[in-house]
Amino acid sequence: MRDECDRVRTARPGTRNKVLSTAAYALGQLVGAELLDETYARNHLQAAVATWNTPASASKDDGVIDTALRAGIGNPRRVTPRRGNRRAA
Repeated sequence: MRDECDRVRTARPGTRNKVLSTAAYALGQLVGAELLDETYARNHLQAAVATWNTPASASKDDGVIDTALRAGIGNPRRVTPRRGNRRAA
């Protein structure tokens, strides 16, 4: 979560739409796998975008977040437990 939002915050003009879309999709996959709350992810992505200080594109940016989150939710990440991380009974 933190890494994706950091990538969004530090994205350079000209790359922002792609970086935002990629981050929102990745977080949407975690939402779809029920590992992350959708509202929490959306709020953090919006906060990251706000650091760009581009109010004229806020509506478009919200649309990118919504579309990419939904796409990621529709393709949940598959998470398998790691071997060796089991606790002794």
